[in-house]
Amino acid sequence: MKKIYFLLIIFSAYQCFSQKDRGTITLLNGTVLSGLVKVTSSSFKFKATEDSETIKYDYNDAISATVTNSKNEELKYEYVYVEYQKKPLLLTVVIDGYLKLYGEYTTSFGGGMALGTGYRSTSTYHIKRANDKFGQYFVAYGYIPKIGFKKVVKNYFTDCPELQNKVASDEFKKDDFKKIVVYYNQTCAP
Repeated sequence: MKKIYFLLIIFSAYQCFSQKDRGTITLLNGTVLSGLVKVTSSSFKFKATEDSETIKYDYNDAISATVTNSKNEELKYEYVYVEYQKKPLLLTVVIDGYLKLYGEYTTSFGGGMALGTGYRSTSTYHIKRANDKFGQYFVAYGYIPKIGFKKVVKNYFTDCPELQNKVASDEFKKDDFKKIVVYYNQTCAP
């Protein structure tokens, strides 16, 4: 049974990563390329048409990509520098605005024992104001973070005491992280 489950996971991952979606890539010089885009963990692969040669773009060449997947959902990805990394992370834009919420999703085999298969999945979320140089860790699921949620809110949202009070009084909790970003953008953003 474990072998069948493992093969299904591998096949599903292969299917997800083998398909290309319609989309655009924005390069550092402002050029926007339209065509077929495949997003990997750290780069974009681009083809103008099915028959074109594949060109790989990473943070040295590109700023972002927007793709429309098979479910007709538009997804945006951006390179974001975070303080604890030398290279920028390729993150998914979860909420766009003055304060952006970015998602980093990882799946790995081995090391973890979730579901008894060695399969592990984590989600880490970062925030970044439009004028910030670096993104900031916000919340995480799947591992224990080095800094707690309330401490992040206290240190990062010094410009929004109303938000700090709502978190301190437990009106907003860790699971409300999306609501917190929306609240900040509506109430405290310039």
